[in-house]
Amino acid sequence: MHFQTIQKITLIKARGTRIEINESLQLFSNSLGLFSDRDKESSCFRIFVELIKRIKEDGLTSDELALKTNLSRATVLHHINKMMLIGIVTLSKNKYNISSDSLTSLIKNLRDDAVDILNHLNELAINLDKKLKIK
Repeated sequence: MHFQTIQKITLIKARGTRIEINESLQLFSNSLGLFSDRDKESSCFRIFVELIKRIKEDGLTSDELALKTNLSRATVLHHINKMMLIGIVTLSKNKYNISSDSLTSLIKNLRDDAVDILNHLNELAINLDKKLKIK
């Protein structure tokens, strides 16, 4: 049996013309699906912002992120794992960082990933159509 690596990309169409940097970051994060109804304290957003602040640096350990965000290490790791699954956070030398050197390049990389996922899904649909004799 062949298993595929799964990457989850959640995109939410959030529109707005925000002037304030914090509101713009919230809109950006919301569009990436980083907010959820369960995250009442905006923990994921707070972690994301801390990582953005260090985007050109070495990154932060989970302990450092917990200290900076006033969250438990378990909560930090939960959200970090979610962001790693999306592909926006990487781990190198026990430090987490945004996977790109700018937000613009992060979106370009996510766009490329989404196109790859859709192309693969299209191939799968073609094969399923043939097997199911739909087309």
